[in-house]
Amino acid sequence: MTAELDALARGFRERTAREDERFRLATDSEFWFVLCFKSREEKDAFLRAGRLFHLGDKYLDGRAAASALGVDLPEPDTGKED
Repeated sequence: MTAELDALARGFRERTAREDERFRLATDSEFWFVLCFKSREEKDAFLRAGRLFHLGDKYLDGRAAASALGVDLPEPDTGKED
């Protein structure tokens, strides 16, 4: 019975650690930025001029936008060794 409770507690601790890491990654402000305009018309004009409208009009995938703009990005550091 003690071994089962220990295993259960270990599972909860591991799950909590995974959730903490997921939350950190999801809320890390180093992965995104915001552009603001004074009107929807300005925002739409910017997206059209940048040929980005096909990616969306609010939340754009940064890698897709970089590709559309011809920007080479470094490979992401996943923190894992190959």
